[in-house]
Amino acid sequence: MAFIELKDVSYTYIEGDEPPVTALKNINLSVEKGEMIAIIGPNGSGKSTLAKLFNGLFQPTEGSVSVGGLNTSDQDKIWDIRQQVGMVFQNPDNQLIATMVEEEVAFGPENLGLPSATIKARVDEALALVGLEEFRQAAPHHLSGGQKQRVAIAGIFAMRPDCIVFDEPTAMLDPMGRKEVMATIQKLRSEGKTIVYITHFMEEVVDCDRVIILKEGEKILEGTPLEVFQARELIKDADLELPEVPYLVYRLREAGLQLPDEILTPESLVEKLCLLN
Repeated sequence: MAFIELKDVSYTYIEGDEPPVTALKNINLSVEKGEMIAIIGPNGSGKSTLAKLFNGLFQPTEGSVSVGGLNTSDQDKIWDIRQQVGMVFQNPDNQLIATMVEEEVAFGPENLGLPSATIKARVDEALALVGLEEFRQAAPHHLSGGQKQRVAIAGIFAMRPDCIVFDEPTAMLDPMGRKEVMATIQKLRSEGKTIVYITHFMEEVVDCDRVIILKEGEKILEGTPLEVFQARELIKDADLELPEVPYLVYRLREAGLQLPDEILTPESLVEKLCLLN
């Protein structure tokens, strides 16, 4: 059994006298331990709704969600599930509550009832991971957007979940902040964490193991980044765009250049072009 498994999952928002809105339709999805998957789609595709299903913040209207063999609908197990799956949201200001960085990172472990020495060790390790050791006594609201998001990541990491779900964590950041957060996520991946990465930036999914594209609440495509980037018509139909380098490779192939069928970085593309000459 996969670590996280969604079977025939649908989710409908019902609010007062408003007409019901179905955000997700018949989603089947599995995530293996240690895997990094990306879920991408335009606004309104159901990405954030899906994120909240992974650790039981939302319950599916239909179907089932399980984490480590535990069903998220079992309220007696919901705390165990949330210890396994941590969440990092789009706006770090909505997730930070303490007045000092190290207090923020310690908040989760303290609520787990851990000994003081263990909490201190976890805080030190988490701040080192995100590169914020020198800011441990700073006020979070004085930090940049990227730094705030890294504090939020450190707080989740300190709780030692097996999986971290990122719900568009770079959407509100400038290019430097996005770069900082993406580098931190790759560090988490190297630590063996399972990563579910939700975004609408296609260039952020290049290094993932699998990519899933949502459109209007339905899964329309799933595969490796290379497989997904080759489905250009589906990408266009989902109101998404190829990242710059895969798009350039596609246009160069159209022009007759023989380039390898693989994901290239800007540097490796230049190298391949030089070899052609």
